[in-house]
Amino acid sequence: MIQTCEICNEPISKNIHTLNGMNVCHSCFASLHKYLEGTIDPDSSTGFQIKMKHVVSDVLGDWRIISLPKYPYTLYSDLLGLLSIKTAKLSDTNKWLFDRENYNLIPDTYIFICLDEYKTIIERVFVIPENSPIFGKRGFTITNTDIGLERLKDYEVDADIFNEIYQNININELPEFRNRPTNISTTIDTKVYIAPSTF
Repeated sequence: MIQTCEICNEPISKNIHTLNGMNVCHSCFASLHKYLEGTIDPDSSTGFQIKMKHVVSDVLGDWRIISLPKYPYTLYSDLLGLLSIKTAKLSDTNKWLFDRENYNLIPDTYIFICLDEYKTIIERVFVIPENSPIFGKRGFTITNTDIGLERLKDYEVDADIFNEIYQNININELPEFRNRPTNISTTIDTKVYIAPSTF
């Protein structure tokens, strides 16, 4: 009898893992075990994205983590659907450059978080449906000029709400970091992110 993964419900042909009492496939185990065990490095790129998910979820209030095949740690909102949170710092050319590639995972809504060049402040936030006509095939660029921002004015939300959470987030209270090595920084390291409540 072929077992199925208790997270993604895909058949497990080999490499059955046990995670929090569940039988899971290797893909879900590799994706989730550090999250559930609380051993994520908050200063890593993964740690930064987790902090941003917490910022967005705090702003939304309406959210949950769902499990999808190959994407077992995905943020979902009843109002906005499947979310893809993208962050970028301001480039030398006065632009925010985003990658929309999700390896075939197509969200319902993108949340683009625009930070200053040092990632210390959230300057702008845009909430854009995936089917918006403004998108190209992959990348997405926001130009920090009057003309560049004008075309996105209908999608912009109050960044101050996000930034307040970003500045005050306490990683010691986030479960993904609770068992991190003690030599890992416990500061925000000037990195965090967020999303809007004015939908």
